[in-house]
Amino acid sequence: MKWLWLSVLLHFIGLVWDEIYHQTRIVDVEYIPVPHWPMVIAPFLLVAFSYKYFKSDRPQSKPLSLLLILATVVLLVGTAWDNFGYHVRGIELPEDAPPHVTMQLGFYATLLLLIAASITGGFKQRRIRVEG
Repeated sequence: MKWLWLSVLLHFIGLVWDEIYHQTRIVDVEYIPVPHWPMVIAPFLLVAFSYKYFKSDRPQSKPLSLLLILATVVLLVGTAWDNFGYHVRGIELPEDAPPHVTMQLGFYATLLLLIAASITGGFKQRRIRVEG
């Protein structure tokens, strides 16, 4: 679970860095901007670690784990669509463009599902300790 949270933190650092980057300089995009690299790497890590979490012996809820995988895949699709579909060709999209919306929905869904998985996991672990 900690690797999922670290991957979310990496993506969040990329989001903040990208926002600061766009606010402080005129961006002439002809490549994938440096602040986007944490946002490119993090979804791959999230998909891998959410799948590992799903396959582990202790997922609290299989449906919750499957939804977490789905959310991370949506985040990955949005990130790949934005960076490899547009930034590589030198196109900067507005904030409400479909790749950005897909990326945001995937990130928020991942965050909410990860919070839910952490809460249910914490309750389940605590119950085992008390009963055991």
